[in-house]
Amino acid sequence: MSILSFIYRKCLLPADNRRLLPKLRAKIFRLIRRLVLRFSDPPCRMEIWGRQLWMPFSHERPLNLCTPGYYDQLMGRVAGFVRLRKGRICGIDVGANIGDTIAACQVRNEDQFLAIEPNPVFFKYLNRNLVGFPKVRQLKVGCAASDSSLREGSGMEIRRVDTLVEQFPEFRDCNFLKIDTDGYDFEVLRGARGLIARSQPVVLFECQMWNNADYIKDVLETFQLFAAAGYSHALVYDNLGYLCGPLDPKNPKGIAQALFYELSSARCYFDVLVMPEAGAFMQQEFEFYLNGIRDPRWRAAAEQAARMVVADCGLGGVRQAS
Repeated sequence: MSILSFIYRKCLLPADNRRLLPKLRAKIFRLIRRLVLRFSDPPCRMEIWGRQLWMPFSHERPLNLCTPGYYDQLMGRVAGFVRLRKGRICGIDVGANIGDTIAACQVRNEDQFLAIEPNPVFFKYLNRNLVGFPKVRQLKVGCAASDSSLREGSGMEIRRVDTLVEQFPEFRDCNFLKIDTDGYDFEVLRGARGLIARSQPVVLFECQMWNNADYIKDVLETFQLFAAAGYSHALVYDNLGYLCGPLDPKNPKGIAQALFYELSSARCYFDVLVMPEAGAFMQQEFEFYLNGIRDPRWRAAAEQAARMVVADCGLGGVRQAS
């Protein structure tokens, strides 16, 4: 283990650790990390989802994963559900970063991914981390609503997801599309209309304002896109990974209510999961979160609420938490 990896590991504190000494030690090592980052951003190697991944020393993912909540755990549950229903994952990861999403999916031999990352720094780490995955193809391009040779001022090649699927036909039957592009998710989705309508993949994207003056319009149009493609439900999660509940893509009032909370509280952003087979996964998700509630009184009350929500969606019942 390198000294940088050692320092970073000592920065991490288990979410349920409240003892003073571990907290103080983590604080000291975080100060050391910030001091190193004032002068350079060297590579280090950290364990993410059971894999040793190379990343810049400044990368926040290891710190985020040790915060309270269920941050970034959804990916593994979705991957397991897709495999159960489809037999394998045929995935497109737009904003692949260093490859941590693919690591979270616990890639198997039968799975294949198209990993798209335009940032040259992250793309370098992505290539390094995906060595040994013959069915994972990496592309250094940006994705948007239309194709262009170069984005002005960036030197970045821009392609629609639909164009890339034509270029790589093995992904025409994509069953999992993940998008995380720091404010460009709606534009990416507009460029994936054909894939969404034809293949109806499970889609996970980030719903955050990012100073977008057309944010409400973009969100409503995105849900209209899914409604037109035959998706009946979306699941909304906060940025700590907790399930907020389902939304009907055809119900703009319900969507606006969720957006009002997001924008007026400024406490969170949303991750949105849409899938054509939402019913079974929704019940599975409610049961997952119910099983995480330790106090039996809180759990009993939450079960009542969960049953009401699931029944209102016409999706049957929720089993009692174990």
